[in-house]
Amino acid sequence: MFLTLDEYLLGARKLIAKYGLSCHVEDEDAISYVAQYMMKADETCDETKSARNTWRINQARYAIMNLRTKFLKDKKHKTLSLNVQIKNNGGRSVQLSDTIPDNRMDNTKEEQYNQVINAAQNVLSGRRQHCFLSYYKKGKTLQEIGDELGITKEAVRQQLEKGIKILQRCKSISK
Repeated sequence: MFLTLDEYLLGARKLIAKYGLSCHVEDEDAISYVAQYMMKADETCDETKSARNTWRINQARYAIMNLRTKFLKDKKHKTLSLNVQIKNNGGRSVQLSDTIPDNRMDNTKEEQYNQVINAAQNVLSGRRQHCFLSYYKKGKTLQEIGDELGITKEAVRQQLEKGIKILQRCKSISK
């Protein structure tokens, strides 16, 4: 006994609400993805109605688990903005973009910039330090840095992101 398409979609929506992440409740792609798993379950199960329902729900839960894993992985690799907050020794909050050199930079911003660069030189090591200093101090592009190190510009971006996170935790910058 197969369900109608609307019943699969409604069932998928309910199961996402019960087992999934709240961000997927209204996501039509996620609902369709789970409904497809439910339909495949019905097609592959030759058992009784009760066994088919159990198999359908288990397959839907598997699809939801895949969505959750993908969502968490995407969330983990999310691009870090230059608007990220860095605290200086005075306890005032400074954005990383404020520390990038500018010809019109006043003494306070230049001090903060130098503080971040010094922290990077003292705290970061190896490839991460090279990426950070080349990008923020020398003004090189991700591609230029990647070409120097023989890595992709995405790898350079990841090194910068990790460097920023390390500097945020660093005692010399944040309290």
